[in-house]
Amino acid sequence: MEAHDHSKITSFYSDSVRVMGKGYRSVYTKAAYKDWVEWDGFFEPTYEILSLTESDNYVEAQIRKSDPRILFLNGEPFITTERLNFVDGKLQSLEILEEQYNEARWIETRELLVNWITENHPELEGFIFDQTLEGAENYGHAIKLYEVRRK
Repeated sequence: MEAHDHSKITSFYSDSVRVMGKGYRSVYTKAAYKDWVEWDGFFEPTYEILSLTESDNYVEAQIRKSDPRILFLNGEPFITTERLNFVDGKLQSLEILEEQYNEARWIETRELLVNWITENHPELEGFIFDQTLEGAENYGHAIKLYEVRRK
């Protein structure tokens, strides 16, 4: 797992990007959204567009996403239906309309990982909340340590 240069992607964002989904709503500045994209990119995700609908101001897509973190937590890729809204050709908001994943497994696995790291590698504590590139590196390291322990 390695980071990629996402510095050019911010030209596609509005001044801020709203992200909405099941039970949450966040507003990111360009810099904060870039940090999240870098965090996500560290895990080298692959995306498969299953369906795509375009309109003048938005794109609605069903996407299958997979990466080592998702496979660790969910056991298989997850699928989302997303609506990306654009103003003047720039991303203004991303709304998660539907998520298909094993929520119970995700939560249980995440809790096992967090608890094990807290007990055995307190220097990594808090990795789960740090959505910066350093946080992604710590998350990846935590997964590797946990998986080595299980072997």
